[in-house]
Amino acid sequence: MKQAFHYNLIRFQPDVETGEFANIGVVVYAPETRALAFRLLAPWQHQRITSFFSPLDMKVFQGALAVVQTELQRVQKLLPSVANPAALHEELIRPREDIIRYAHTGVILGDDPQASADELFSRYVQREQSLAA
Repeated sequence: MKQAFHYNLIRFQPDVETGEFANIGVVVYAPETRALAFRLLAPWQHQRITSFFSPLDMKVFQGALAVVQTELQRVQKLLPSVANPAALHEELIRPREDIIRYAHTGVILGDDPQASADELFSRYVQREQSLAA
């Protein structure tokens, strides 16, 4: 049965002043099942990012990826047991003055949060043209 999932693109924005960013991942939250799924670029997939933000050191990008992955895994484990999972999700995606940012929340209908994360990742991070319905 399809359910409404909330999703946010994960953005890498090393220079707040220019406002330039690159989508590096997606997080999907399933309120009904208290599930969180995500997909990020792999650390070795830095060429597009380091070229765009030249002369960015790939270790800065890789370090940011490691931090966001650790945080997403922590929230993923906590969601099923917290009293207010929606508040935990909101805390995860709240605006910060940081190198990693979360875009506004969108909604997608799906059966499986991870499959939806993979579809959104293909469209918005890998920039494939069609999003499966």
